[in-house]
Amino acid sequence: MPDRPSDLKSTPLVFGFTDYRDYLNRWMVERQQQVPGYTIARFARMAGCSPSHVRNVLTGDRDLNPPYVDGFIRALRLAREDAEFFTLLVRYSQ
Repeated sequence: MPDRPSDLKSTPLVFGFTDYRDYLNRWMVERQQQVPGYTIARFARMAGCSPSHVRNVLTGDRDLNPPYVDGFIRALRLAREDAEFFTLLVRYSQ
């Protein structure tokens, strides 16, 4: 399994999830525990979208559409194999 950046070692592994929203919510909770002050707004900046879009995806009010998947992968800092699996989870849920 590929190494993770040192500041993300305790983030959940995407392979343990069958729903991308469950993964995103768990990731966000763990990230906020690791990095005090980490916000949805910070994630959104890294993902290249608005905080309201991220919030709506997390709550299930909106789907994560294909144009945003790469940005979320970037914000999550996923390795290639993790990113491929995350993309499959997103596609599966559509």
